[in-house]
Amino acid sequence: MTEARPSEYYAEEEKMLAGENYFGNDPNLSQLRKEARHKVKALAETRDDPERFSESIRNLLGTVVDDQVIIESPVYFDYGKNTHVGKCFYMNAMCTILDCARVDIGDYVLFGPNVQVYTAEHPIDPATRLEGLESARPIKIGNNVWVGGNATILAGVTIGDGVTIAAGSVVTKDVPDNVVVAVISRRLYSDHPEETYEQFTNRYVKFFENVDDTFELKRGLNNCFAYDIVPDVAICEAALRAARRLDDYATGARVFEALKIRIDKESDYHNYLQALKPVKDEL
Repeated sequence: MTEARPSEYYAEEEKMLAGENYFGNDPNLSQLRKEARHKVKALAETRDDPERFSESIRNLLGTVVDDQVIIESPVYFDYGKNTHVGKCFYMNAMCTILDCARVDIGDYVLFGPNVQVYTAEHPIDPATRLEGLESARPIKIGNNVWVGGNATILAGVTIGDGVTIAAGSVVTKDVPDNVVVAVISRRLYSDHPEETYEQFTNRYVKFFENVDDTFELKRGLNNCFAYDIVPDVAICEAALRAARRLDDYATGARVFEALKIRIDKESDYHNYLQALKPVKDEL
């Protein structure tokens, strides 16, 4: 018979699932993670026995719709029980789901190897972080979604139906139905050796969000395409919105011309076009 626990024992878990700050080293949460590790171990041990394998998956996850779910080992879940999957879910090896908040995965979803799903977040303030506090936001993935290898999906993101997430992509915001999220290979830019690609992206997104005349818009576009990289989709989107705001549609068209010149692979160019289609349709 399981020993009755006081309600306070479950308080941090309740905070975690409610999206509030909580202590991750809480005894109850530590025990739940330990139980999840044992359940994950059972996946590998039963992989060649279909009936026991399906049972192991159901024992690990919060919801499993059918027996067509496959989870290849090795794999990692924080809790397992906070992850809910639909029909015919397939997860390749080396994937990680930090399901501190609820993770919903729809029908016919495929994960490539080493996909990372992170509901967990930590405080930006160092002092607060040292206290051991953390938080989590749920992630939802729609039906018929393909997530390529090494892709990362961050806390709070909702991904629509029919989406393709290219290998290596980092998904930081919601994705509408039937689009491609693509990251092109990163190439270094020589005169900014101290600046990361993310910092470069943030700098130009902020520039285009605040630009207020067409000359500066053209100058910024020339500058960001002058480096030996392909600007991120977020930069292109911000530039297109700036062109619309300033009624400079010729410069907006130049975004696509510059991408065509800069991107080596035709397939990568079409991935960019697909990702930018919603804002292009607004022009």
